[in-house]
Amino acid sequence: MVEKKKIAVAMSGGVDSLTTAAILLDKGYDVFGVTMVLSDEGRGFTKEDSYDELSSVKDARKVCNMLDIKHYVMDLKDVFAKEVTNYFVDEYMSAHTPNPCVRCNHYIKFGRLLSECLKLGADYMATGHYVTIEKNEAGRYLIRRAADTHKDQSYVMYHLEQDVLSHIVFPLSKFTKTQTREMARSYN
Repeated sequence: MVEKKKIAVAMSGGVDSLTTAAILLDKGYDVFGVTMVLSDEGRGFTKEDSYDELSSVKDARKVCNMLDIKHYVMDLKDVFAKEVTNYFVDEYMSAHTPNPCVRCNHYIKFGRLLSECLKLGADYMATGHYVTIEKNEAGRYLIRRAADTHKDQSYVMYHLEQDVLSHIVFPLSKFTKTQTREMARSYN
């Protein structure tokens, strides 16, 4: 994978990202978790509430406490609204077919979130995506399909540049979703 350094794990509260954190700890990495808050809507969340009330934050924090790792919450609502939501609406209203996932990966997950993780001292950021990154003989990072062709997400990573790819790891690339769930069970 990568040299044994500090890795931030983007944690949505789902099984993939939570298992990613446990795998990296088992491999001896210095790990911390980070959860993005992208919206107030649709969750019964009001500005007066604490982010701790969001189910994604609760789930991620619970696992971080269980794994005895630090957990950070990052409010990225404004940049998400500007770069993803507004873009989607503008494109859709112009009779285009926008892909908000590609846009979010570029500007939010592997843009702003990665930058914030590096500021917190991470050398790398890991996610629970099913994608493979390889480094060729010339030193270029290549995006390849994951072992689980049904869960493969390489098609939404095509735009990631070399400097970004050099700071990303995808520990689930060699596993199927079934294997990930089995590992999650073994980690409790």
